[in-house]
Amino acid sequence: MDQFNNNFLRLLGMHRLTVRQAGKLLELDESTLTKWNSGTRRPSFETALRVGDFFGVPADRLARARFGDLLENELSDRRRFNQVEIKIRHARTGLQAVKHVEAGKVVDVVTGQPVRKKGS
Repeated sequence: MDQFNNNFLRLLGMHRLTVRQAGKLLELDESTLTKWNSGTRRPSFETALRVGDFFGVPADRLARARFGDLLENELSDRRRFNQVEIKIRHARTGLQAVKHVEAGKVVDVVTGQPVRKKGS
C-alpha cells in the first residue's frame, strides 16, 4: 500500500475532486481520507477495492504502481476517464440508480445497466 495515498490524491486532482467531495462519492468520512493523506491510516482491503472500482483502476495497482506508470497504462484510457467523470457528474446532480420495475433490478438511470449492491 506504499503508493496508495499518493495515487489516490493524484486521482482526486485529475478529476478535480476535493477530499470532502471524494468522501461523499465513496461514502467515507472525510477524516478517514485525511488520515490516508497524512499516512496515519491505510484503507482496508474492501475500501481499496471500492476506490479502485470507482476510479476504474485495480486496487493492487493503486497500492503498488507509481503514478507515472498508471498514467502510461490504466489512466491513459480516455473511456475510463469519461466513465469516472460521468459517475462524478451523476453524484453532483443527484442522479441515482432506480429500480427497473419489470426486471426487479436496480439499474443505472443513464446506462440502464444493473447496479451491484455494496457487499455483493
